[in-house]
Amino acid sequence: MAQIRFANNVSTQLTKPVAENDSTIEVRSLTQGLTWPNISAAGDYFLVVIDDISTASWEIMKCTNVQINGNETVLTVERGLESTTATDLQAGSIVENRLTAGTLDSFGAGFPTKVEISQGGTGATTAVDARTNLDVPSKADLSSEVNTRTSEIARLDQKITDNIPPAATTSVRGTVILSSAVDSVSENLAATPKAVKTAYDKAVSVDTRLTSEVSTLQAADTATNEKLTSEVARLEGEIAAHTPPDASLTTKGIVQLSSATNSESEVLAATPKAVKIAYDKAVAAATKSASADKLATPRSISLTGPVTGTVDFDGSADVSIATTVVNATTSAKGIVQLSSAINSASEATAATSKAVKTIADNLNVMANVPIGGIIAFSGTFGGTDNRYPIPLGGTTADTNWCICDGVTTNSKEVPDLRGRMIIGVSSTYTLGDTGGAATHSHTLSGSVSPTTLTVAQLASHAHTFGKGTYGNSAEAKGNESSNQSTHATGSSQPHTHGLDGTAASADNLPPYYALAFIMRVA
Repeated sequence: MAQIRFANNVSTQLTKPVAENDSTIEVRSLTQGLTWPNISAAGDYFLVVIDDISTASWEIMKCTNVQINGNETVLTVERGLESTTATDLQAGSIVENRLTAGTLDSFGAGFPTKVEISQGGTGATTAVDARTNLDVPSKADLSSEVNTRTSEIARLDQKITDNIPPAATTSVRGTVILSSAVDSVSENLAATPKAVKTAYDKAVSVDTRLTSEVSTLQAADTATNEKLTSEVARLEGEIAAHTPPDASLTTKGIVQLSSATNSESEVLAATPKAVKIAYDKAVAAATKSASADKLATPRSISLTGPVTGTVDFDGSADVSIATTVVNATTSAKGIVQLSSAINSASEATAATSKAVKTIADNLNVMANVPIGGIIAFSGTFGGTDNRYPIPLGGTTADTNWCICDGVTTNSKEVPDLRGRMIIGVSSTYTLGDTGGAATHSHTLSGSVSPTTLTVAQLASHAHTFGKGTYGNSAEAKGNESSNQSTHATGSSQPHTHGLDGTAASADNLPPYYALAFIMRVA
């Protein structure tokens, strides 16, 4: 069953104007722990009462949905309840969840006006018994409830009164009544765009061909009109919104009045008195210029600074100024060309953000490497003699570093590390020592140990001889079946074998990848 819901102390303001046919309204989201009535159950709703900030109009609405979007909340509403009329409402108007007369009437409609004792339930013999059985509140209870609700209504009414901004004055911000008069001296009204337009139209109709005195006055009036135009633009935004926050050039809000005609403030509103002063000056100027054809004394206009030019005029015709744009220097303002170079000595160009970033990046790297520090670099080179590294992704050579090619740079002695590896200084190796070779070769020389050959190791051979006699004696004696032998031959001397030869050249280098050594020189 649909029920009306309430929440304590719910009060806020419209953030945008509401038209009479709008079905949604936008309000400031609740703060300080306050919450909207819970209408999550199907058919539940709550009532809001809106008091218009600029008129005596007010309206009761039925809210059926709440959508909170950060600092703003959108309420879906049914308009013109309890005989109120749907009407236009201004931004800044008070929006509150109140107990209305219709709500109280609906509460009262639920109570029986008369209870017959015979219908008062079992055992009821008196009206008190009947009320007790039927759970009907007594007249005293109803009176107490009404008094409580009446006090709550009075408190809410007082809160509404307290929240209404005061009337604006020249020293206090607040609500203000608009005025289209151009001859009023009031300081409690705000000029409408119509009033300002009337004064402005009168001022711009003044003949531009004035005497020297009129020309001076017109310049003052023109400046005043420009300030008034700026104020009008700001006031139009404020008048459209009437929101309580302080007004600015970007925010609608409450504005303080000012009767000054020479102020450059952008947070004050001109009073009709200020408009009248400007209007009277314009009328006076128009009177003086009625018979003026041209300036009594011809004048000239000169532009100085980055843009220069001069033109003579006497007020009899429009003139144009031929201008010249001056190039910027170290001593004068002007136009300037941008440059991303970080090694330029030019004083006629301006560094881009890219140049600043490149220098910052280089400084971050150099902050960790002292002058004389050497690192390996993978990239290209440029600059004089192609000796300075170009950072990867860049196009400009960095002259704070150079390749290690043995050429003294920036008065710093640079070692030649081309084709060389680096070895740490120690008791064996002194700073600046060089040595080593890319290849090496092996030579072979010497002899084997002495060797004695045995009979078995000799090549197989035989010796032949013939038998002979010397006289009657045989040269060799023996029978035919005995072996014959000769004297031993050879001395069994040791001998050696010589060794000699040269091995092929061999590479000393392990697998490698070539990088350039660069040294910080500045």
